Amino acid sequence: MTQPPATPGPPPKPASAYGESRSAKLPGPYKNPATAAVIAALSPGSGQLWVGDLRRGIVMFLLSFLCCLGYFWGIIDAYELAKKANRGEFQATDKYVFHAFVTMPVVLVLVLIAFGAFTAWREWRLIHDYFQVLFQIVP
Repeated sequence: MTQPPATPGPPPKPASAYGESRSAKLPGPYKNPATAAVIAALSPGSGQLWVGDLRRGIVMFLLSFLCCLGYFWGIIDAYELAKKANRGEFQATDKYVFHAFVTMPVVLVLVLIAFGAFTAWREWRLIHDYFQVLFQIVP
């Protein structure tokens, strides 16, 4: 038995036209790309952690200290990663949200404090001489 001929009409719309941004293969929570970029700007690597990629978040955190370009690349990467997660190309998860908002910012502050302490230790003689002149301390 033969099937009746298809009726002419408009081609079917893709799934994204109906608002279905994630494929059935990789379901996950919706991640706003702008939010991921803002979080990455506030604390390098946190945007990637918020989307759910631990390894990428750590790499972006380290790259941001190696060069300024790494910081901006991390912001763009977090945005693109969230878009991939919403298209279903990456498995988004809320597994690392705590790390995105607590662990990475704390580590960032500790690294900055350590850098400041190292700089002060290295320049201690200069600082010591400055205070001697400032307060007229006689040795």
